[in-house]
Amino acid sequence: MTAASLLLPRCLLLVAAPLLLATVIACGGGGEAGPSPNTASSSSEDAGQPRLWIKESEDMQPFENGDSVAVSGMNVEISVAPYPPGRSANIDFYLTRGGGPVEDANVSLQYDMTVMEHGPFELLAVPTGRGHYLAPMDFVMDGSFWLNVSVDAAGAESIINMLVKVDR
Repeated sequence: MTAASLLLPRCLLLVAAPLLLATVIACGGGGEAGPSPNTASSSSEDAGQPRLWIKESEDMQPFENGDSVAVSGMNVEISVAPYPPGRSANIDFYLTRGGGPVEDANVSLQYDMTVMEHGPFELLAVPTGRGHYLAPMDFVMDGSFWLNVSVDAAGAESIINMLVKVDR
């Protein structure tokens, strides 16, 4: 065999491979089948879908941004900014008891993706005054994240289980 006869099949492969790949993609075989429940989408059909859920008993309930949940005799108002949440977001936990702010609490979070482990990540929310505790979140990628929020005030610890759907 000559060097030219060995080189010809490689040249054909270099030309044919990109054409084959372009044909597969054009026919719909190169992309994903569509969004799954665990991936976030920025399409207009996803605009009205919930982005936050709270686990109550054994059920996950959609949760409106800025709503409250009662834990250990406290009211915890949860606000996410920006909303809908992006790859980075701030979550403000506003704690009140009997109508007044709770200023002596510790709010900590443990979070990770629902479909693949990257952590778990841990974060201590920063008290910003008058019952507000700010958690600057850095989500590693688009998708759904479990958040286990520990609220420790007056010797009583409560856990709030949340699900957050994130996209750019």
